[in-house]
Amino acid sequence: MRRVWRSGAVIAGALFVLASHANEAPFNFVPPPPLAAAGVQRALLGNTHTYRAAGVLPRLTITTMPVREIDGRFGALSGRSCIEPFLAELAQAHGRFFVAGQARPLAVGGHQLRQFRWSGEKDGRVLTGVLSCGRLGRYYYVFDFVDELIAATTSFPRIRASLRALAPDTEADRKP
Repeated sequence: MRRVWRSGAVIAGALFVLASHANEAPFNFVPPPPLAAAGVQRALLGNTHTYRAAGVLPRLTITTMPVREIDGRFGALSGRSCIEPFLAELAQAHGRFFVAGQARPLAVGGHQLRQFRWSGEKDGRVLTGVLSCGRLGRYYYVFDFVDELIAATTSFPRIRASLRALAPDTEADRKP
């Protein structure tokens, strides 16, 4: 278990180290209103695509990490080893943090991924979110969406509907 956490910490840390990955997303996605693409954060082991409203919330991030690079450095990620470093990061950033695995999977582009629902406090606000991680084609994907507790009843169904329509880019999947 220690090896999983150590590898997970390296994965999470490496996501914030600048590298020369392309800005192009290996997926096609249309965010729901009021979300719009806010930018791409390039990292050593992948890219994080952020979608947000005019303010800070609601927010959706989609992180993609090439399977070949991740598996070569850390071995294949299980659902648990994929999600743990991201849950740990959320726990550090939020007070009164609580997380629970959900029986219902997150539907993403025809795939079913294990999801975790979390809640916590940050900057005087009560937030809730959904975190999910899994392999789609040649990439590991991490989906994280967050909103204020009351607003999530409206924003989360729209985000879920858009994620159901996400399409991994089959052309990108064929590239060596």
